[in-house]
Amino acid sequence: MDIFFIQTTDISVSSQLSGQMGYLQRRGLRVAVASSDTGLLSSLAERDNVSSHVLPIERDPSVLSDLRALWRIFSLIRKLQPDVIVYGTPKASLLGAIASWVLQKPRRIYCVYGLRSETMTGASKQMMLLIEKTIIRLSTDVVAVGHALREQMIQAGLTADVTVFGKGSANSIDLESYKLKGTDPELRSSFRADQDIPGDAKVVGFVGRITADKGIDALMDAMQALRQHLDDVHLVLVGPDDGIESLRPETVTAFDEPWVHRTGNLDDTATVYAALDLLCLPSRREGLPTVLLEAAASGTPIVATDATGVRDVIPHPGCGKVVAIDDTSALETALRMVLTNPEEATAMALNAQAVVFRDFDRERLWNRQYHFYTGDQNTRTSSLMTRKQR
Repeated sequence: MDIFFIQTTDISVSSQLSGQMGYLQRRGLRVAVASSDTGLLSSLAERDNVSSHVLPIERDPSVLSDLRALWRIFSLIRKLQPDVIVYGTPKASLLGAIASWVLQKPRRIYCVYGLRSETMTGASKQMMLLIEKTIIRLSTDVVAVGHALREQMIQAGLTADVTVFGKGSANSIDLESYKLKGTDPELRSSFRADQDIPGDAKVVGFVGRITADKGIDALMDAMQALRQHLDDVHLVLVGPDDGIESLRPETVTAFDEPWVHRTGNLDDTATVYAALDLLCLPSRREGLPTVLLEAAASGTPIVATDATGVRDVIPHPGCGKVVAIDDTSALETALRMVLTNPEEATAMALNAQAVVFRDFDRERLWNRQYHFYTGDQNTRTSSLMTRKQR
């Protein structure tokens, strides 16, 4: 059986498919992947021993680029003749769904990692919902990365026929590796030294795209307020500048403060968490945030906003501090409470670690995905029963 994954960017391939593609290949599937290429695509494909194909696709609307990408997808599907096509992220999903529907491929699977419409209003929100509905209608299967996201899709009137694998997750992580590196004192000291952060400073970390939807404006406001009480606090921002133009000018200006450290995108985020005193995810929307799985597995305390998907990883207050979206005051208070109460912070971190090791085992997730993609009716029926019960 041939399976073809289509994503908008190779950064998405890295976070959502890396390792999983290799697992499916080792189980006997012939795997191919296509996305735009920022320099990661070929190395990701080589690591997983799968074939890769570059798409001339852009994240933002562009008629000429979109037509070229659609034609490229048509050509690749004709050439590869995959039995299963899996597409994720809005742009790649719309183009992939159109091409695979026109060519009448038997399995057209839409993987939903989150709903962009959650943070939209007016005509743009209605347009995005229309795009989502179109993709769903052109697909044979819809998979959501978490149960909270599935409920959000139902409330938005998109569809109730959504599969979630177990407790969810797009790709999960190597839990043992994050646990091991998260407590490594040498990694802690070396990362801080590389970033010129004092060894005894308090460090708040963020991992993800540097963009407004991730709540970076609120995080910067909260950090500036926090430093009125704790002047030895530093902020580490890990991730690509994917939408930095959407941030407020004062936020971008604050990036130049000596207590703000930006690393850009990192291949191995496991080395970061040992250096952090807490991980903050102030996001406005999420599907199921992988960074919370990483932080929890690493034993790093978590402060997050109540975005869709966060509750799947932080099911109760004993696992982390969760505040309202864009509530800067509540965010600052939660950050300060965690940083100044190490015993409570450690207890929350251990509780969260136990949750992710119980619910988000990577090999178990990949096994469920393998059986779903290959058409194992027992697995598909089991997934359906699980979501109906919930």
